[in-house]
Amino acid sequence: MTILSCSGLSKTYAQNTLVTPVLRGISLTVDAGEFVAVMGPSGSGKSTLLHCLGLLEPIDEGELICLGHQTAALSDREKAAIRRQSMGFVFQSFYLIPGLTVRENVLLPLLIRRCSGDRDGRVRQMLEQVGLARREQYRPNQLSGGEQQRVALARALIGQPAILFLDEPTGNLDTKTGREILKCVFELVNSAGITAIMVTHDQAAANWCRRIIRIRDGSIEQDDQRRTR
Repeated sequence: MTILSCSGLSKTYAQNTLVTPVLRGISLTVDAGEFVAVMGPSGSGKSTLLHCLGLLEPIDEGELICLGHQTAALSDREKAAIRRQSMGFVFQSFYLIPGLTVRENVLLPLLIRRCSGDRDGRVRQMLEQVGLARREQYRPNQLSGGEQQRVALARALIGQPAILFLDEPTGNLDTKTGREILKCVFELVNSAGITAIMVTHDQAAANWCRRIIRIRDGSIEQDDQRRTR
C-alpha cells in the first residue's frame, strides 16, 4: 500500500534577488513498512526533501500525496493535524525541552494529542524499549548524547506514527553510539511496522535501510532496493 508519493516536486528558496532551486522535479513512491535512506552530498536537497515530505515546508510545484491526502488542498492547520497524529520526527540536534524530565519529554506528544488510557504505562514501556527505564526522572543535561537521542526516538514513537522521519539522527554521535541508536531504530520500526524515511550522509547508517535513494543537485540520480541485514 502506498503511504506517500510525490510527482514533479520542486522547491526554490528566494532571498532578495537571489533565487536558489533546491529540489528539481522529484518523483517517488514510498510503500507502507518501507525503511528508506535518502543520501547525497551537502547541499543536495536531501533535508529539504524530508521537510517537504513531512509537511514541515510547503512545496512550490508538483503533487504530494501523504497518507491519502492531496496536500495541495490542505490548510496549515490540517497539515499540522496530520503531523501531530500520524508522523514522528527525530533530528540531529535532539530538540528535547531542557526544563522537562525524560518522562515528561516523552509524555508530551500524548498530552498534545489528548490521548486517553494509561499514558504513564505507555511512557514506561517506551522508555524500556529504548533502554532508559532508569533515567525517567533525569533532565536532558544529565544525559549523554546517545541517551538524549534515545529520548527523542521514544518521543517520536510514543504516538505510534504511521511515518517516522529521521534527519541525520546519528550526526552528533560517535561511531559506536551511532550504531547503537541505529540498531534501536531498526528494531523498533520493524517490530511496529512503521514506515521510516531517514536522511543521512553516512553509508554505514544507510546500510540499515531496505532502500537507498541518492540525490544530487536536487534530483534523484539513483533509487536502489537492497537486502537488509
